[in-house]
Amino acid sequence: PDTVACVASGGFEPSFLAMDILEKDFLMPLRYSKYSKYDKEVKVPKFPEEYFFSNIRNKKVLVIEDVVCSGISLSEVIKYILKMEPERIYGCTIEGSISYPKLYDLEIFNEKFFRVIP
Repeated sequence: PDTVACVASGGFEPSFLAMDILEKDFLMPLRYSKYSKYDKEVKVPKFPEEYFFSNIRNKKVLVIEDVVCSGISLSEVIKYILKMEPERIYGCTIEGSISYPKLYDLEIFNEKFFRVIP
């Protein structure tokens, strides 16, 4: 991947490790929670919009989430990143179920952006 994004807050630590391993210096933190009335929309830090677009557009993006239970947070963050026209998106979780959720069954994920690795 060219750049790393994380689903805050649990994705921060694994994302920093990934940045170190991949020798990347940019991290795009995104926040979303279906449980919080304040985080019902994807939120990003208050930087100029072009700052994020320039680090995502036409790039391969690794999105890291700590735990996947329903898959909603990761899906909403990936939908948000898709608006920035990445070349490809890779999703990664530290812990989650193989059979549930099936993120790759969602309409927005087609072979161009997502592939399932058994």
